[in-house]
Amino acid sequence: MNRHDILLYTAGIIDGEGYISLVPFSNCNSYASVVKVCSTDKRLIDFLKLNFGGFTNKRDFDNPKWKNAYYWEIKNQKPVENFLLEIKDYLIIKKEIAELVIERCSYTIKTLHPIYKTFSQKDKDRVTEIYKKLRSLNHRGKPLAETKR
Repeated sequence: MNRHDILLYTAGIIDGEGYISLVPFSNCNSYASVVKVCSTDKRLIDFLKLNFGGFTNKRDFDNPKWKNAYYWEIKNQKPVENFLLEIKDYLIIKKEIAELVIERCSYTIKTLHPIYKTFSQKDKDRVTEIYKKLRSLNHRGKPLAETKR
């Protein structure tokens, strides 16, 4: 497979089986960027690890009727940003989500206040807006009903 085909295939996997979002840190007012895929076929997870790096894990279930699950994950701003920039033009379903996470990744050390080593309130507010929008876009189940006034 050439690189273009790998990117196309991977974008399809992310659109169908992937998870792209921000995960809040429990001890501070910030969020980590993350991309995940879960599959019962280890070959897919090995493919992603080989082509994009990241971390893998296996979950064994006690129920004998259930297959084991394998996970692939990329976290931290730069690796997530690099990965999403490579595949975003090929995404269909999760393109907007990818663009929001890429925007979040742009708020790095260079945007920190030089004295206080923190983000400006404007940047914090924007990152919080991004997080709330991602929660809405990643919501499972039926969309919430809109109330007309």
